[in-house]
Amino acid sequence: MRVRAAGVQPIDCAVRGGGRAPGFAVEFPHITGGEFAGVVDALGEGGDGVETGSEVLGFRTRFTYAE
Repeated sequence: MRVRAAGVQPIDCAVRGGGRAPGFAVEFPHITGGEFAGVVDALGEGGDGVETGSEVLGFRTRFTYAE
């Protein structure tokens, strides 16, 4: 998927500032970000119901700010 936009939440700012939630281990460098919107540019196995070129949005616990 090609991410076109990523949301910034207060927890992202807190983690980047050194804050940690209980049970949430962070090693730096760390890629934050949970909300994303983009376009599907490739499909793997089990990609039923979505086509290449589909606009999508979703949530992960981190890594949506990656290049």
